[in-house]
Amino acid sequence: MSIITLPLPNQLADGQIGDAVPLMADLNYIANQVNANAQPLAAGPVLAQWQYLGVNGTFISTTSFSVTGNYTAILTAGQKLQTINTGGTVYSYVNSTSFGSGITTVNVVNLLGAVLDVGLSVINVGILGNNPFTSAIPQKSIIQILWGHNTDTIASGTSQIVCTNNGFSLIAANYGDGGIFPLATEFNTTTGVFSPTRFGYYLISQYVQVNTTGVTFSGACSIGVSSAGVLASPANPDFCASLQANRACAVNAYVDYFSVATENLGFKMTFSAGTPLFVQGTLTIIGPL
Repeated sequence: MSIITLPLPNQLADGQIGDAVPLMADLNYIANQVNANAQPLAAGPVLAQWQYLGVNGTFISTTSFSVTGNYTAILTAGQKLQTINTGGTVYSYVNSTSFGSGITTVNVVNLLGAVLDVGLSVINVGILGNNPFTSAIPQKSIIQILWGHNTDTIASGTSQIVCTNNGFSLIAANYGDGGIFPLATEFNTTTGVFSPTRFGYYLISQYVQVNTTGVTFSGACSIGVSSAGVLASPANPDFCASLQANRACAVNAYVDYFSVATENLGFKMTFSAGTPLFVQGTLTIIGPL
C-alpha cells in the first residue's frame, strides 16, 4: 500500500507561478497521508524485523499449517516465523515444507512453549533482529553428543565412525537450550552423521579418549572425520598420552563449510599387540556462524 495516494489535489502546469494556498494545501495533504498510512514509530522496532508472507495460513495442528500457493522457496528449513493466533503471537522455526495440489504444507518447531491454534491467521517471515527467542535472526544449531564404550571394537589401521551402529553407547545428546533449534533432526545417532538443514560455516570440536593398557602402537593414531575407512577432516591430530595412567586422548577443533551431510566423529588407531579400549568421546557442532 502506498503511503501517499497520488495525484496531489492541486496540480501546477509547467511555467505556472505557484500560489501559497494550493501549495500549502498539497503540503497538508502529504502530511495527512503520511500520518494516516505510515507505520507508527512505536511499532517500528518490532514490525521492522518481519515481512508479511502475503497470504494467511490455515491451521492444521499445533505444529503445522498450510497456505495456498507454492511457498517452498521462501519457507525453507530454519526460516524463522512469527504467526498470529487466538492465543497470541507464536515464534517458530520451519522444520520442513512440502507442496502438492496447490497447497504448501509447513511443519514447524515452536519456541517459548507456545503452540499454533485454530485462530492462526497472519504469517510473518523473519528478516532481522537480535533476541535469540523473539527476533527474526535464525538461531544457530547447537549440538553436543557424548559417547561411551559398549560393544564397540577398535580395528587396527581402519578409521571408524562413533555411532550406535558400530556398537558405541550414546551417553547424552544435548541440542541447545530451551528448544532453540531442533538439532535432533540434524544429527543421526545411529549413523553418527550430522546433516545440516542450513548450509554455511560450522565450528566443530571432536574429542576421543582410549584405554591403552597392554597395547603396542605401531603407526598412525589420529582423530577426525571418517569416510570410507579414511580420516578426511581438514586436520587429523594425533593421540597423545594422558596424565591419567594408561590413557591416550586426541582433540580436534576447526571451522568448515557444510552443504551436505558429511560430519561425524571418527578416529583411527594402528597397533601390533593388544587392543585399545574406547573410553569416551564428544562431538560438538555450532553453526551456521
